[in-house]
Amino acid sequence: MSVSKVRRTDRRKTNRKERISINYFIPTKEGDKYRVCLNAFSSITSIKRKRLNIIARNFKTTQLSPIEKRGGSRVSAKSEEITKSIIDHILAFKVKKSHHTRKDSNRSYLQPGLSVNIMYKVWKCDRIKNNKPIASFSKYYNVFVSKFNLAFGHPRQDVCSYCTEMITKIEKEFEQEKKEEIKTDLQIHKKKSKLFFMKMAEKKEKVVSVSFDMMQTQPLPKLSVTDVFYCRQVWLYNITFVINSEGVENRNTCHTYTWLEIESGKGPNEICSALISFLSYLEDKIKQSMSPD
Repeated sequence: MSVSKVRRTDRRKTNRKERISINYFIPTKEGDKYRVCLNAFSSITSIKRKRLNIIARNFKTTQLSPIEKRGGSRVSAKSEEITKSIIDHILAFKVKKSHHTRKDSNRSYLQPGLSVNIMYKVWKCDRIKNNKPIASFSKYYNVFVSKFNLAFGHPRQDVCSYCTEMITKIEKEFEQEKKEEIKTDLQIHKKKSKLFFMKMAEKKEKVVSVSFDMMQTQPLPKLSVTDVFYCRQVWLYNITFVINSEGVENRNTCHTYTWLEIESGKGPNEICSALISFLSYLEDKIKQSMSPD
């Protein structure tokens, strides 16, 4: 298509629109241009005459084809501001990584008392209080899911690696015989684990059985009040020793060592210190029980 001014005009008309001349061409196999009339060009390209006139006048003014304005994204400045406020609000909550796995999954965990619904209600109240526009819960939830890798509560801990491996193999195995073999191995492994705990519970003369574990880290204060989630909480570490040979769990058989993160970390030095302290206590207790009255 070529657009140019009309060379001859009617001089008797003083107020007249600027006229243009439009020539239509169709490419040939050889790469040449073959001139056709308006009706032929409109039939071949399936573009109506009115549309062709609009394209021609726009091309004459800007030397560019008109930009398609239909469809596309309709994200307004208002919507972008709401999305940014939701992201900033979620970032204000304190999160923590799981300490039960060495592999970093880039997943963080919020406080167990929280939920997306609670977070949305807090954000909504803040926006209304400041006379700012709000969005629906679905928009808040979509931002929470698409922009973050967060979960609530605490991840599963102390999961047996062998059991997890066997369960994964069972799910991915297609041969029925091989799948049954894996299931049998898993059942034997579980029976052995039960036998281990049964032996731990057995009472033997002159033998003291003790188990200990670094228990779950707890935040202080641990409240369901919304304002607490924005505060800088202190983590409480604890390791617990249980004398299994006593057969019961009470204040005399359970011993817990606790300390705050501002006092020390939770490395091997802290664990060994607690272990030495408990063994010293246990030694004194055994000596007292063996000494005559």
